[in-house]
Amino acid sequence: MARSFVISVILILGAISYCGQSCAKDINFEASVDSNIISIGESARLALTFYGTQDISVPELNNIDGFEARYIGPSKVMSIVNGRVSNSVTHNYTLLPLKTGDFELGPLRFDYRGDTYISNNIRIKVIEGPREKGEGPLGTASRPDLSSRIFLTMSLGKTGAYINEPIPVTIKLYINKLAARDIQFPVFSQEGFSKADFEEPKQYREALGGLVYDCIEFDTRIFGTKVGGFKVGPAEVTCSLVLRRSGKRARTPFEEDFFGGGFDESYFDDFFSHYERYPMTLKSKESAVDIAALPSEGAPGGFSGSIGDFQFVLGVSQKDVRAGDPITLKMSIYGNGNFNTISAPKLEDAKGFKVYDPQVKTEDNHRVFEQVIIPESEDILEIPKINFSFFNPRTGRYETISRGPMPITVQKAPEAHERPKIVELPHRAARGAGLERREPLGRDIIYIKDSIGRLKKGGPLYKNKGFLIIQLVPLLALLAVFITRRRAERLTKDVRYARLLRAPKAARRGIKKARRCLREEKPADFYDTIFTTLRSYLGDRFHLPTGGITRNIIDETLKAMRLDEEALKKLRELFDECDLARYASSRMSRERMNNSMANLESVISYFERAKL
Repeated sequence: MARSFVISVILILGAISYCGQSCAKDINFEASVDSNIISIGESARLALTFYGTQDISVPELNNIDGFEARYIGPSKVMSIVNGRVSNSVTHNYTLLPLKTGDFELGPLRFDYRGDTYISNNIRIKVIEGPREKGEGPLGTASRPDLSSRIFLTMSLGKTGAYINEPIPVTIKLYINKLAARDIQFPVFSQEGFSKADFEEPKQYREALGGLVYDCIEFDTRIFGTKVGGFKVGPAEVTCSLVLRRSGKRARTPFEEDFFGGGFDESYFDDFFSHYERYPMTLKSKESAVDIAALPSEGAPGGFSGSIGDFQFVLGVSQKDVRAGDPITLKMSIYGNGNFNTISAPKLEDAKGFKVYDPQVKTEDNHRVFEQVIIPESEDILEIPKINFSFFNPRTGRYETISRGPMPITVQKAPEAHERPKIVELPHRAARGAGLERREPLGRDIIYIKDSIGRLKKGGPLYKNKGFLIIQLVPLLALLAVFITRRRAERLTKDVRYARLLRAPKAARRGIKKARRCLREEKPADFYDTIFTTLRSYLGDRFHLPTGGITRNIIDETLKAMRLDEEALKKLRELFDECDLARYASSRMSRERMNNSMANLESVISYFERAKL
């Protein structure tokens, strides 16, 4: 029995040592999908598997009819059956159907290092509605595109406008029976225009072409800044479709034949979860706009560039004042137009008044000017006429609204009075008049101190050590906050650095768990912990995908770093021991487990000391 076990070990180690040469001679290329029938709004997983090697780079998939493909990652497999080692690498893609119908993918061709690999054909059926159990061929079903289920439109309130005239812009996102998330505000080309901020989006349902859509409406306004013909748009909106995968994930040979349930399930969860966010960018059509200059004829003298259809309301704070008292004019402009172009209405004749600059407040479709004027004499009888001029694009003419004049009463200002004097009565007269008051001593009389007392003379503060130390405290606190924040930012942005810091901590936890399994004499759990600790540590230490780490990392990655050969030898022994323990854990003696424990600690200690 012992002899046969030794022979099996020798065969396995020999197969692992020469697997690269033997596998390179026979490489097969196979394509597969997790479901041959999917619906619009779902996604399928396409797997391109190369048997006999793990060195094939990522194939590029371009222009697959009816689908959009996105690469999601590789998975490498090594299995040992009856002493025979087999390798494979699978490159996984997400397929998003763009229209319904019957499609045939392949045969796919891939050239690598002078060799051409050809896969099998795959047939996929894409249907419009939910897939029913046992559903057969589609026959002559209609072929609606995905663009009919989610699309973007942009419309302008007018195709011709005057310079600085507001042009309403409405952008609508239509969604029919799809789950969209992470919807961003639209962006669009606006050369020759300025743009106002978007209003709060509106959400409602709208029937269009016989279908009911969930509609999200974005409204804003643009203003032409140049004269001529311009293009606006196309508008773009980015979002994510939440797609449901069809079918269930099958266990890979990597899980079934080699590592069992000990493989890191989270590695595959990203690839094979039931739902996936698929980023999309939707575009609308562009629109043409002609911007015209304001007519030069008919412009009133007080015109300052206001454009729109407005109303002017005037209010006065008081009409009965004295000369020199302020009067506040409240001038309100209402209506529709470009309120950024509105200037304050002006007095037709400001003679006899001192006029101050107005204060401006803008609200929705409403701008208010509050201006202070001061009549300088009692000869003022009225507030002069106030004119507000603007260009009305609706009528194509200049208009002027006048308010006033408004009668007021200005009274003469009061004459200046002499400053009051304080006259003291003679001491005797005051006493004789009975004006003297007696107050308790100390109640309201405080005597002036004759001497300031003894003063203690001190040196300059900058020579006081205690004072200097106190000044260093806030500086040290600021430095500590700065260092802590920089380190936190680096841990967030620099994934490699974060994994490098995490590696020794995770290794210590793994070693502690392995020692516990060793004390409890659980060989299977012990070697499973050894392998998990090695894979996690090497992945974090060298910034490699944890799920794809096997014994091959020694020759593919670590050997090129010119590391200590003794450490690499111990690492190989650890991987080999873990492989054997999968199939013969009951035969692993306490002595071998102690040796593996020592090798694990030695290897991790070496990598922590090595300057890589």
